[in-house]
Amino acid sequence: TYASIQSRNIHKDPDVYPSPHSFYPERWIHTNGGTKEMKDSFIIFSKGSRACLGQYVAIMELKFVVSALINQWRVAVATETTADVMRQTDYFLAFPRYRACWLVFERVGTLN
Repeated sequence: TYASIQSRNIHKDPDVYPSPHSFYPERWIHTNGGTKEMKDSFIIFSKGSRACLGQYVAIMELKFVVSALINQWRVAVATETTADVMRQTDYFLAFPRYRACWLVFERVGTLN
C-alpha cells in the first residue's frame, strides 16, 4: 500500500505557515529564511530518492529570471486576473481554474 500527500496540502498547513492562503513572502524574511518547521515541510521539489534532479538548476534559473524582471520591468496583475480566475483547481498538480494568470509588463530598464 502506498500513501502519499500532495505538497500543496502540506504548504497550506496553518500550523506551519500562518495565514497560508495569503500572499505574505515576508514570513520567510522575518523568520531568517523560515522556521525549522517551514524548511522541513517545504517540499516543492520532493525529497529523498525521488527528489527532482534538476531542482538546483531550476532554482538558479528562477533567480536569474526574477532578477531580470525586477531590474527591467514593472509587473502588474491585469484586470482580467480576478480571484475567480486564480481559484485553484487540482488534478494531481494545482493550477489556476482557467489555467491562466494575466500580467501586464512595462519596460522600465534597458537590456544589457
